[in-house]
Amino acid sequence: MDDTLVTVATFDTPVMAELARIRLEAEGIEAFLIDQEFVSMAWHFNQAVGGIKLLVRCEDAEQAFGIIGEVRAEQRPETGEKGIESDEELVDRAYRTAAFGLFLFPLQIYSILLLVKLLSRKRSESLAPRVRKRTTHTLLLNLWLVLWIVVLWMCFFGEQYFDG
Repeated sequence: MDDTLVTVATFDTPVMAELARIRLEAEGIEAFLIDQEFVSMAWHFNQAVGGIKLLVRCEDAEQAFGIIGEVRAEQRPETGEKGIESDEELVDRAYRTAAFGLFLFPLQIYSILLLVKLLSRKRSESLAPRVRKRTTHTLLLNLWLVLWIVVLWMCFFGEQYFDG
């Protein structure tokens, strides 16, 4: 019997690694985790050590790869077709970003980029009424905030640029 261990997967978090190990053991494959405690205590070294490694015996490796593939497929979040965000999710994120932009200026740029992404995918006429309304509100909020920033900039720094 060959006792050589093979790495079948690496994980960034101890929880995901432990879930995969438990799943393998439920299928009758003895599995071991390496660097789990180290990554738990010093998470900032995760990439340096190569993550938490899941090891199995060489003869169980092929079956373990298949099970790990199933586990990772189960762990992937559901995000619509082909992993693309829906229009509603995208415009909601842009709206929330614009609202947070009331306190943090650069967020308007990100919010506007999200709206450009949304409008480049579809014509505005083909958007659902709720999405179209939220898009309009987000654009108005962004324009209002950018206008105020320009006005404040002109009040404080405009003299430097416009005086001869």
